[in-house]
Amino acid sequence: MRRIFLVFICFLSLKVFAQTRYADSLKNLLEDESSAIKRFDLINKIIEDEVNSGANMDTALVFQMLRSASSLHNDSLLAITYNMAGSYNGRKGDYAIALEYLFKAIPLAEKAGDKRRISSIYFDISLTYIILKNTKEALYYNLKGRENLPDKTMPVYDFMVAQFDRNMIRYYLLQNMPDSALPYAQHLVQEGIIVQKPVIRLPSLFLAGAVYAQLNKKDTAELYFTSAADLADSINSLGLKWTNDKYFIPYLLKAGRIKEAGDRARRLYNLGEENNNWDVKLTGAGFLRTIFERTNEPDSAYYFSLKELSIKDSVFNENNINKEQVLAFNEKLRKIEEQSQLEIRQRETKQKIVLGLISFGIIMLIILFLSQLRERRKEMEQKLASQRERISRELHDNVGSQLSYITGNIDWLIDSKGFLSPEEEAKKLSIVSETSKNIVSDLRETIWVIKKESIRLDELSDKLKSHLQEQTEVYPEIEVEIIEDIKKNYDFLPTESLNTYRICQEAINNIVKHAQATKIVLKIISDKDRDYLFTISDNGNGFDMQIQKEGHYGLMNMTQRAKETGAKLSIHSEPGKGTTVTLFKPSKSGS
Repeated sequence: MRRIFLVFICFLSLKVFAQTRYADSLKNLLEDESSAIKRFDLINKIIEDEVNSGANMDTALVFQMLRSASSLHNDSLLAITYNMAGSYNGRKGDYAIALEYLFKAIPLAEKAGDKRRISSIYFDISLTYIILKNTKEALYYNLKGRENLPDKTMPVYDFMVAQFDRNMIRYYLLQNMPDSALPYAQHLVQEGIIVQKPVIRLPSLFLAGAVYAQLNKKDTAELYFTSAADLADSINSLGLKWTNDKYFIPYLLKAGRIKEAGDRARRLYNLGEENNNWDVKLTGAGFLRTIFERTNEPDSAYYFSLKELSIKDSVFNENNINKEQVLAFNEKLRKIEEQSQLEIRQRETKQKIVLGLISFGIIMLIILFLSQLRERRKEMEQKLASQRERISRELHDNVGSQLSYITGNIDWLIDSKGFLSPEEEAKKLSIVSETSKNIVSDLRETIWVIKKESIRLDELSDKLKSHLQEQTEVYPEIEVEIIEDIKKNYDFLPTESLNTYRICQEAINNIVKHAQATKIVLKIISDKDRDYLFTISDNGNGFDMQIQKEGHYGLMNMTQRAKETGAKLSIHSEPGKGTTVTLFKPSKSGS
């Protein structure tokens, strides 16, 4: 059994060393961290590591915690800070101020619903009352801590339960009730194995030894005390070593192991000398005086008696220094709190001003939005009126002119009745019929445009391909090639799509009617650089672009439509080499 304890203690020693390196790494991280909440978490971990290892608490970090918690207006963080302030005052021996801060932390933790912190604060209050030997209050607040334990699934659950067990053992030891303390001691030993922190593991051993000693079970008490001594010797915490020896040395004296007790007392005294800790030196000197009195060595007993008196004077002075430190510490905390409250009031005032400005700004934005909405409506109405006008002109210029042409031809046929050969009459009627079909087609296309708010490129492409197929189906000798590569779909306004369609339609009709071509190539492309590109080319007769035939206004109409659309039109033709018509619009993002 003892061998198992020794192996575990070696393992725990390595764990403590690792924790020290962990604390140093946290401090390095803290230097580079700017986030208030992350800084608070790092500081909290550093201080908890100091508390768990028994090291002295860095008060500068406590001040930083309070500043961070105050700036974040976080009740849970403030509760943690006041908990740490209470622990600091308790370590300095000012238990009244310690309790004041601990009680100040309770409502903040309750408001935040932080059960882990609530139970921790209650356990610290209970421990403070145990030190003050106020057993009634100690028991009450320890039970309150148990009522507020966090959920069992939380990683800190075992650590919190260990604090409850520790306080119950010390309570029953004060009451000289070892039978009642025993179940808690046995459970605390198990918790110490699970938690593996010196602040829990070491008390679990020496408190178990104290319980078994009160029960007069010497062998078991010996096992726990010896294991505790081995563990205490393997760690660097002065506070934990001191606490362990305050339990272990009296046990050794009672067991008559004077030499062993003397050796530990001498080590304890030297430890106090090395660390300039008056409390540890005083405890060691007191034990040495008692030991020399029992071994009938009056000179040595007298020497340590004088040491005790001298140390007590120093302790008195040290306590005065501690009180001054505590007063300075608490005064600084008070100033930070006052500054925090002032900043909160100033922030609230600024927030009210900002909210007022924001409200005013929102009202102005609403007014501006409504104004712009009215302007937008006017603009849309103007655009719609313009589109209606263009569509009306389309109907008048295109359909109207064709109807006039039909009317003229019909009148001419009526007037020429009896003067025309059947062939001439049939030819004229065929022209009237074809023109009528064109009017119907043009009306359908115009209606198709009017019914839509916008027309997508792929829709227009399908319409144009259909028109090309219709125009060439009666000319089987004409080969049709269609190349379509639409990488992005452009949205046309109605009149824009109609103008685009009419330009391409005119180019196709010219090829079919006049070019005597055997091949037509239609390309429809869109990419990041161009919203759209239409190319209609043929291998027909072509024409001399320098010669303008009187009465042929197709090219002029195409040019005018392109200008209205905002697109770029190019026409290239040479006699005998065909014609290429290109209509494209560069992309705004790509240009």
